[in-house]
Amino acid sequence: MPVGADVEKATLVHIAVKKVGNDYMLSMFPMRPGDTIAFHKLHGKPHSAERPSEVVWVGHNIPPTMKIVIQPKPGVAAMFNAPDFTLQDGVGRDTVRSGDPLRHGTWTYSVTLLDAAGATVDFIDPDVIIYPDP
Repeated sequence: MPVGADVEKATLVHIAVKKVGNDYMLSMFPMRPGDTIAFHKLHGKPHSAERPSEVVWVGHNIPPTMKIVIQPKPGVAAMFNAPDFTLQDGVGRDTVRSGDPLRHGTWTYSVTLLDAAGATVDFIDPDVIIYPDP
């Protein structure tokens, strides 16, 4: 069966909202430092088919009144064309793509669960390691 173009180049990161008592918390996989990897294609070089060249974040169980914002930590240089990404269930935004990396290095970022008023409910601070390809 052919691989779909939607995942052919992707490292998948799953982000779920879990209800614990009356509170909500984020859960993510992969999450350990160094587990999420993408590759930056060097100018004039062919892309290696086996190396993912973007990150796709998939949101699960996002309450209708909440959203998840993915953004670089303060002072961290942009590694992708978009400055940040938003996951929001019910509005066609439960999956977002990073696009190809702009450079190689480590992108430290925040995954923040916000309520309807924009207040932080929970957050996680993961990273993406971007290696040069080839």
